[in-house]
Amino acid sequence: MMATTALSVMRPAISKLDGTYYNFSTTTNVAASSVVLIDTKLEGIGLHEDDKLNNWWVWLNTTTNPSVERVIEDYTGAAGSITVRGANLAAESASVSGEIHQFRPSDIKDAFNHAIYKEYPFVYREIEDTTLHTHQYQTAFDVPSGIQDINTIQIETQMGYEFDGNILYLEGYSAGFEDWTASTKPDGSDAPTALTLTEYGANEDEEDFILYGTRSCKSVATASSTCSHYWTSVTSPAHFSGQTLTYEEKIYSKTASRIKVEIKDNVGSTASTTFHGGTGWEMVRATHTVTNGPTSLQAGVTVASGTAFTFYRDQAILTRAERQVTNRWGNAGNYRVYGNVIRFSQAPTANRFLRVVGRLPLSEVGADTTTIEIGEPQVQIIYRAALIYLYDQYRSQRSGQADNPYNDDYVIQGISLNQARKLYGMKQYPIRFPRMQP
Repeated sequence: MMATTALSVMRPAISKLDGTYYNFSTTTNVAASSVVLIDTKLEGIGLHEDDKLNNWWVWLNTTTNPSVERVIEDYTGAAGSITVRGANLAAESASVSGEIHQFRPSDIKDAFNHAIYKEYPFVYREIEDTTLHTHQYQTAFDVPSGIQDINTIQIETQMGYEFDGNILYLEGYSAGFEDWTASTKPDGSDAPTALTLTEYGANEDEEDFILYGTRSCKSVATASSTCSHYWTSVTSPAHFSGQTLTYEEKIYSKTASRIKVEIKDNVGSTASTTFHGGTGWEMVRATHTVTNGPTSLQAGVTVASGTAFTFYRDQAILTRAERQVTNRWGNAGNYRVYGNVIRFSQAPTANRFLRVVGRLPLSEVGADTTTIEIGEPQVQIIYRAALIYLYDQYRSQRSGQADNPYNDDYVIQGISLNQARKLYGMKQYPIRFPRMQP
């Protein structure tokens, strides 16, 4: 699972780097019509001098005081009393925790969002997209949404469904939808519910919706009905007791948010986490942990109720794996990117998926629960870049003053940032084919 870091973690971390962070927990309830926060333990951690925290900032994020930032007007060391400016705080009936920062918390958040773009591509989201599908004679493809820079494009090599790891193939089922002893369903499957299944490819002009072999499955969903079609229960389901299985199908549909795949045993089931997106050929997959001692085990496709529509299915694979089984991929090097279009000098092999691997800046942070898509140690790059931004802003506010401590801090963090880039920066990809204007 990809590492992430929440704003609620990042904000204290950056102030700790600067040595200007304290947390507190009130030892006296916050009274109604009050602007005073009291933590008698602050004195014991070195904050015993009066006015030491004046003009610093308090951050509260409680149920009654959500996302509250206030500047400290007065601090009394012996009492641990913090008086903030502004409107009265909402009353708190129990001890609440908060943060104390030298920098304004909203400025810290803005600094993070500035650093996210400033430090791209030292840190970034790596995106893998497999939604593009090739067709005969097609040489131009839209750059998938969500990818800013392309690292590489690969094209799958044909693997099909006939391999020992495919449980359906070992059971003798027509996992490629090749065999139709009955005209209403492929061999090895149960009768469909509210789906009309047809052997596609039997007629001479039927070839557009076949990925592998000579047949696929044309499926027509009945209007206003929940539809399904499953492969017959495997012969010895107990062999898969407690194991995690993955089922996947390649499905063609131009109707979104209706189709899922599912694995089920006699106790429970798991469907794919998302619906087919309606973009054409897509791989749809589900992962399920089988119950202990199952008496049945099936996999298939389900369709949510709605209007009638047609879709096509090919290459069904059920494996002992927590991730999907994929075809091998080979690099596709004969392309350039023009604006938002990928152009190949020759049409790639038809009926293959393209895997586009690229980059995108990290997500911006907003609320405390929002996250960026990196963790330690790469997040250290963002911390240092954000500090540089803050120092630059604050030293500009003191421009012309004799005592401007942020000048030295700015230089020191610049050195630290360069070191962090070298130590923690993510892989740097050369821009082989920059986006050119058409």
